[in-house]
Amino acid sequence: MASLPRIITVDPSGNIKQQISAATDLMDRYVAQIDVPSANFALEEMEIQKGNINVVIAAWEAGDGMQGWELAGKLRQIDESVRILLLGDYDDTELDSEMLDESPFIYLKRPFNIPQFIRVLEAALDGKDMRATLSEPIKAVAVQENDWGAIPALDVAKAEAIMQGVVIDLNPLSALLCTRNGEVLVARGTTDYLNIDELSLYVRKSIISNIELRDIIGSSAQALVFYDGDEYDIFVLSVGMHHFMTIIFPGKDGSRQLGAVSRFGRRHAEDLIGLLGVNAWAIQRAAPTEEPKPDVVRKSAAVRLTRQETEAVPEL
Repeated sequence: MASLPRIITVDPSGNIKQQISAATDLMDRYVAQIDVPSANFALEEMEIQKGNINVVIAAWEAGDGMQGWELAGKLRQIDESVRILLLGDYDDTELDSEMLDESPFIYLKRPFNIPQFIRVLEAALDGKDMRATLSEPIKAVAVQENDWGAIPALDVAKAEAIMQGVVIDLNPLSALLCTRNGEVLVARGTTDYLNIDELSLYVRKSIISNIELRDIIGSSAQALVFYDGDEYDIFVLSVGMHHFMTIIFPGKDGSRQLGAVSRFGRRHAEDLIGLLGVNAWAIQRAAPTEEPKPDVVRKSAAVRLTRQETEAVPEL
């Protein structure tokens, strides 16, 4: 019997372990996952597990004052065969194509292309060429609105902390986190001045359009929509395919916030996506419902009719 792939995640923030767990669940794969908070712990674990670790997935800022490329070199000194995937944040180093081709690791940066990320991870787990998957074309799938499946669960307590960060960074009137169905999960700031439930139902069209356009612009597309009004200016940012963030400013003020919302709003949206992991982009097709057989329907109707007639007949 083949043994389970053994992986180590290295991330001081703890986000990568959640992303990989969500990805392997989505892929329906079982792995032995060891999560460590920094580079030195990863090196120590590699020494202990020498020869038994298949993949290491690390943040570019790997902790202990060590960057990903340094960690990758030390990991390869311990085990030349270990496959290494480094995940960078928005502000992390850009690597040119020559360096990427010659490096002993694969490097992906936010915002991640989720189908590509899944392919790279699957190749790593299967011992295949991860680099070859980067050039494979991405096939998007058109999905109907009634075929989007369940909205993935979200840790609301952690989401509230992220949304509070939106308020601190942007100082809007309010910031909302909603589902694609218009349900308000988190509301921060002042909300007494408008009906936030009604608002979320209207602006949900933005996230719906994002899903409908995925076949044209790519399945991990992100949307930023701006509504310029006299009383209020509203930004809507997609959070994966199933959630969206609404940020509200006083009228005539929002247009000056476009740069800040694009920078900080997107960053917080990515943090929320990190909570959801790959499920943020997953659309699970609903199982087809089987129409009831005509004879069953007729029989049920006959039974109901008989009971009604019986109740209507007075006893003699």
